[in-house]
Amino acid sequence: MVRILKYGVPGALQFSLDVFAFTFFILIVGRLGTMSLAASNIVVSISSLAFMPALGFSFGISSMAAQALGRGKPEEARTAAWSGIHILMCYTLLLDASLIFFSEPIVALFLDVEAGGEDYHELLAMASILLKFVATYILFDVFYMIFAAVLKGAGDTRFLLMAIFGATVCIMLAPLLIGINYLGMDVYASWGCIVLFIGSLALLTSLRFRGGKWEKMLVIHG
Repeated sequence: MVRILKYGVPGALQFSLDVFAFTFFILIVGRLGTMSLAASNIVVSISSLAFMPALGFSFGISSMAAQALGRGKPEEARTAAWSGIHILMCYTLLLDASLIFFSEPIVALFLDVEAGGEDYHELLAMASILLKFVATYILFDVFYMIFAAVLKGAGDTRFLLMAIFGATVCIMLAPLLIGINYLGMDVYASWGCIVLFIGSLALLTSLRFRGGKWEKMLVIHG
């Protein structure tokens, strides 16, 4: 029971903070107006659909890393991580090409031309630009998801919790609250915070992965 709580609670909190960060983002962007909120909701929906296959892939990498460490072969966990990054990057680059070159047709699937009236073209243009931000941060997300998956498989869940807590407070909560409420931050700058948020998580997990401390962790002996 103690071992389950030791590894499970930080993991659960880390996932909850991840969800909270995006929920808070939509909530605070709503203060910028209906158009910004609608465009952001559309883009988050598209992003979520693109994100799910990668999430499932990271689960497999986490299992492979845990098995490799259990066999006392951390080098196999490293190999699995880099193989996963290469495969997932191929998927992401194809996805990026679609989001960049076919952004308007993709966004149009979520819009009703007749019901939209004059706002249709403005919303289409705004959401299409925001998709470029998604195309940028999902590249960072490849490294974050795979390195985080390996760290989870090793049981390094407390580090992941601290990393996402720090990134959420310093890059999402504080900048968005201050920027939108007091500095006139627009929707594009707000989405820039998401790019920085994911980028910082990719950097932190990459440094932790390269540091190698996780290689000495064994959940079964925790």
